[in-house]
Amino acid sequence: NYSPCSVRGVCGQKMPDLGNLMKLKLIYDGTVTITEVEPEIDYQQLQDTILALYHFNADTQFTMKWVDDESDPCMLTGDLELTEALRLYRINKEPFLVIHVFSGVPPEPGMPCPGEDCKMYRRGAKRWN
Repeated sequence: NYSPCSVRGVCGQKMPDLGNLMKLKLIYDGTVTITEVEPEIDYQQLQDTILALYHFNADTQFTMKWVDDESDPCMLTGDLELTEALRLYRINKEPFLVIHVFSGVPPEPGMPCPGEDCKMYRRGAKRWN
């Protein structure tokens, strides 16, 4: 005998399909966090996920950027940009959707965020120490 709570998770909420979760690689202040989210995540849910993961206050300003298929960093400011990021993630069969998170916002449109360096977006670059 199963109660509605044991089948659906937290009383009445549908349990996520663990086989269909999407992997996010979030990079914030030198820390890489891997997490899984529903594949149909929207912008507000993504923001809420980042607020919770990094213990930000609800009024904390932060900027999210992803790297497009031309290796350009693109700001995520709403569902339209997130939809494009998800589309390319799926088409290219990437293992993760990589999102860089920065504290604050750029001083002006087109300007880098505080702590942002264009070298951080280079994939597979050899680093010589």
